[in-house]
Amino acid sequence: YDDVTWTTYKNKMPGFSLDVPQSYEVNESSDGIDMAFEGEVIVVITHLTEQEADERGLWADHDSAGEIQLGGVKGKKYSYGHFDALFGVFTVSHVVPWREKYLALEFRTRRMSIYEDIGFMTTSVDRDLNRVELRMVESFRFPD
Repeated sequence: YDDVTWTTYKNKMPGFSLDVPQSYEVNESSDGIDMAFEGEVIVVITHLTEQEADERGLWADHDSAGEIQLGGVKGKKYSYGHFDALFGVFTVSHVVPWREKYLALEFRTRRMSIYEDIGFMTTSVDRDLNRVELRMVESFRFPD
């Protein structure tokens, strides 16, 4: 953590910002809203309705793991296994209401096969965020 070089990422469409390790690669969606930062962990930011999140198999289909704050906005934490076809990842999502939808800051770790643990899709996989992930959460800012 002490040897990580940080940069502030500012998204122009929705206007939020957060600190990310300089070594992370940024991939923005064509609409300029959803994005992924790829590094030691995959960090995904989405802006979806609850129905859209449910259709993608994201946080909306899982029980909350507690209360959080992201950029000064109260929301919920979700910890779950997210699967796309035969492979999945442990996911911790910080979700807050924003601009008539929900903004989710997601940390995805440990890719695994559905054959490794068939119960993974419905089992809670709660974990604490590491120091890099915590800095990303703590630095997150919505536009004024």
